[in-house]
Amino acid sequence: MLLIGPPGSGKTRFVLEKILTAVREERGEEVLLVVPTASMVRHTLHTLARKNGSIPGNTVQTLTDFTVRLTPGIRTPSPALSAWLLKQIIQEVDIATSLTQNQTPGLITAIERTIKDLWAAGCNANQIKKFVNSQTQKSFAEVFQHYERRLSELDYVSPLKRFQSAATNIRNGDLGSLREIYFDGFFHLTIGEQELIQATLENSQKTIVTFVEKPDQCFKGLSIHRLKKIYRPYCTPTISRAVTPTHEIEEIAHRIVDGINTTEHSFADYGIVLRSPKIYEPIIRRVFERFGIPFRCRLSKPLLLHDNVRFVLSLLRAADKGFPAEETLDALRNPVCDAGKPTELDVFDFDIRRKLPGNGLSFLEQHATPYPTICKKLADLHQTVEWSQQTSLLTEWTERIDNFYENWSRKPEINDGLPILPCYDQILDWRSTAQMASAFRSSTEEAASILSISGRDRVSLNTYLNMLEFALQRTSVPVPDDRRNVVHVLPIYEARQWELPVVFVPGLVENQFPRPSKTNLFFGESDRENLQRNGIPLRSSRDYDDEETLLFQIARTRARQTLFFSYSQFDEQNKPLLRSFLLKGNDREHDRILNPISLCTPIPSYVVPTASNLDSTDLRKWITTKHASFSPTSLEDFIQCPYQYFSRHTLDLEERPPVPEERFDRKLEGNIVHRTLAEWSQDRSVPVLAILQDVFKSECQRNRIPTTVRTLASLYRMEEDLTQFSADEASACIFENVVHKHEADFQYVTTGYRGNKTCIRGRIDRYEAIEGKYAFVVDYKYSTDSSIRKLTDDEEGYVQGPLYLLGLEQELGLKPIGIQFLGLRNKITRVNKVLDGSLPTTSGAYTETLPERDFQNFLKQGLQRALNGIDKIHTGHIKVDPRDPDRCKHCNFRDLCRIRIES
Repeated sequence: MLLIGPPGSGKTRFVLEKILTAVREERGEEVLLVVPTASMVRHTLHTLARKNGSIPGNTVQTLTDFTVRLTPGIRTPSPALSAWLLKQIIQEVDIATSLTQNQTPGLITAIERTIKDLWAAGCNANQIKKFVNSQTQKSFAEVFQHYERRLSELDYVSPLKRFQSAATNIRNGDLGSLREIYFDGFFHLTIGEQELIQATLENSQKTIVTFVEKPDQCFKGLSIHRLKKIYRPYCTPTISRAVTPTHEIEEIAHRIVDGINTTEHSFADYGIVLRSPKIYEPIIRRVFERFGIPFRCRLSKPLLLHDNVRFVLSLLRAADKGFPAEETLDALRNPVCDAGKPTELDVFDFDIRRKLPGNGLSFLEQHATPYPTICKKLADLHQTVEWSQQTSLLTEWTERIDNFYENWSRKPEINDGLPILPCYDQILDWRSTAQMASAFRSSTEEAASILSISGRDRVSLNTYLNMLEFALQRTSVPVPDDRRNVVHVLPIYEARQWELPVVFVPGLVENQFPRPSKTNLFFGESDRENLQRNGIPLRSSRDYDDEETLLFQIARTRARQTLFFSYSQFDEQNKPLLRSFLLKGNDREHDRILNPISLCTPIPSYVVPTASNLDSTDLRKWITTKHASFSPTSLEDFIQCPYQYFSRHTLDLEERPPVPEERFDRKLEGNIVHRTLAEWSQDRSVPVLAILQDVFKSECQRNRIPTTVRTLASLYRMEEDLTQFSADEASACIFENVVHKHEADFQYVTTGYRGNKTCIRGRIDRYEAIEGKYAFVVDYKYSTDSSIRKLTDDEEGYVQGPLYLLGLEQELGLKPIGIQFLGLRNKITRVNKVLDGSLPTTSGAYTETLPERDFQNFLKQGLQRALNGIDKIHTGHIKVDPRDPDRCKHCNFRDLCRIRIES
């Protein structure tokens, strides 16, 4: 019987009742339900078990498993073998066309997809050669023919032939005791699947196939029954508009948490249906983990991305390269690796990174002596030191790497017996670890098998690892997860047999839901129509568009009570998105449009926010003692953000040392320029470029920075800038009878708001003592003109200049008359802020003159900002409150305060 009905009409319910009836009548071995995917098998078995309690595990199977059961002696190629064969054939076939001359990363995928489409339409290489016209199509047909020939030589068959063999075996009586077979959850059937179902129909007492609409293919002897009544009425959707996908998922998380707190729903009552899992699954994982929401993603991912596999491969890659220190460190810091306490690993990591570059286990072991666990891990790696120099048999590499995985992969702790209350996380850990280990061993065998097919018995470690990664990337393994009280994250194809009280459907934008039909590289729309007219039902773009509409109908019928649709205005790269046309105008718009979240947004309101002040009296006393003196730069850090100051200066958190290639940054450039100018000022008879060369070489040696194109380019730029400065400096003398002081230390002592003495210390780049009475400060900045302008326009965040002048006045009795900001990058920029009447007219400088009263206010306000900051520091003020949010993207502590950085 062909059972037809729209989504929500009860087709699956009808089939499950038939299965349950047979089981209750003790005919369980006579019935079989065939579904498309393995996760649908698990879900269906759980549904049947909850209704009956005793269901044989083989009552529900995938179509692939059903076919394998019927054809035990037949093999189809794995995804890795298929991709490798096509890659080899493309390189071997001598066809002077763009197909082989201009290989693109997606070429093999495009060929493989087209071959699968043709097999699904019942077409082989010999048949398609009759319909090719263009040179590209002829080249494809040639590759297709070679591919089928290679499969035959290796004793593999196409899925089409396997289905046909299964159909033949069914006609020969291989169904055994099966009497009733049900096919549910399929959208469309390939020619091979149709032949199998037709054979089942002819050789079983009852065969039922469910479809949404009557399919193009007709089965002989199959009656049609249409379900017209909707078993589950449509829920009126609530539609929300967000700014980005992240905001979209955050809104969903808020609704789930509110629902848990205010209704009787559990997490298991919520589901998220995804049409674009690659976009939304990482966001869901990140947001839900932050919100503390348990969830289960019913998505298979490549074995290469699983934690144990990534860790083991990273160590093997390091061994193949001779254990470069940076790569080996990154591998040892993997959470899977039990190489000691996290604090020990951090200290070891920082110590090694300061000493980079370095190579080899001996380099690492020299600095690992204080850490016994790390020493033991490094010693265990000595067995692999010679591997990179060896060429071994494939069987030897397979055995070595399997043993290496067994010894180095993380294994969950197993106690004697199970706890009285089962720990589902622990059981899940056991299952997933065992499954990953089995899948990894299968991948090493497959890698060796493919290399053997290529005619190589002995290979290097690098060659073996390349093939192993190739196989791991194309092997998908679902993580077994049978937790019940979790939010279900379902790809749309997995949601076909699900129904939940509350369902969210995000991502309703054009090109995501619905997805546009993919343009075929070899057969366009007109070619497909021609093939259809000639009896080869290759799917057209209209078929794919109809499927997208069907998927939307499925998505909107998964909810029993509440349905939420949402879409974003922009993607994560801030590119505009278009609302999906599947959302009709008569759908009810939600009355609250989600507002954009600003650059600085705290974590969700129901999470305890970070405290703004430290309440402990002892902590405040400790902070007051620790911060008895301040530098102007540190006070500017506090003015920018109290939490930044707390992290950098109070907690003394150390930034992770950069690798050698990243050490030559803007800060180091500024230090080199400042040091060069300080030495040049002592003896201007020495050319400034000669001093720069010496300073550059000294700093690179001290910081262990290799000479690269980047460092040389920075050096040449500094040479140009300092050459320009030295020429400009000769003609830029402002005052007469002046004494220049460079890199001069100063100290300013004042009384704070609470009556305590406070000392501010620092170093002035340069000041000029004029006639022994007046002080004029020059503040070097290795910055561009625009940065200097921005600095001078933002007086509220600047305290250095006023504190320098006040310190000189207090220590030396020099009256402050002005400050100059001197920018040196790209061009010389001089910006003066001076007392009216004290500065002669100068060319090439922007000068702001202030009356005596305003100039004194400038100094007092700078001091006031400094004292205000000191008072807040001593009272434990640590609020996350950046003055200039644009600077947060460069802050090394933003992951601690978890501020949101928007593009």
